[in-house]
Amino acid sequence: MTNRVDYTELTDKIAEAFNYKIQELCFTGIYGASAKLPNNTQFVKTGALTASTKESFDTLLEDVGTANRAEVVIMGTRMALKKLNALADVDWKSFSQRESVANTGRLGNYEGTELIEIPQRFALNDVTKKLIPNDELLIFAKNQEKFVWFTDKGETEITEEGQEKGDLADDSRTYEVQREMAVAVNLPRYFGVWKFN
Repeated sequence: MTNRVDYTELTDKIAEAFNYKIQELCFTGIYGASAKLPNNTQFVKTGALTASTKESFDTLLEDVGTANRAEVVIMGTRMALKKLNALADVDWKSFSQRESVANTGRLGNYEGTELIEIPQRFALNDVTKKLIPNDELLIFAKNQEKFVWFTDKGETEITEEGQEKGDLADDSRTYEVQREMAVAVNLPRYFGVWKFN
């Protein structure tokens, strides 16, 4: 009404805000799920990735694979995945692995285990806060079912006031947008987490 913003642009911003909130809830669900693991001490490990912790890291990969009867993948941000470089001894690192590190800054795989990069995101309107931890690696089975469930109840409800003459003294209109949604974590299978010190 005051021509401060185009109405289509306003609705786009509202949709963008809902999408951001949904992603934030899902990220929180994923990174908070390790606290719900039944055998937390076996599947959640902490420490720097060094030659002395390599066996413990390899055991975690094996435990997740064995518990799920499947191959595993290692997931993390670019910064988290780069920490695996410390475990790749230069003496046995293949030429293709050296080329991968030279081109991307990280290994393409770790001893046959696929690495998947999770793109980093900044918090809304705050470039000083990153949403995804750079100090964690997630180990999932390739047959992992989804464990973060998102429900969206019905349609988005928009309430408009000011349509009838006399509703608002200045003839302006107000809009209220409501949407019911929820995120839940359900762990059908084991997964692993390695947290760096």
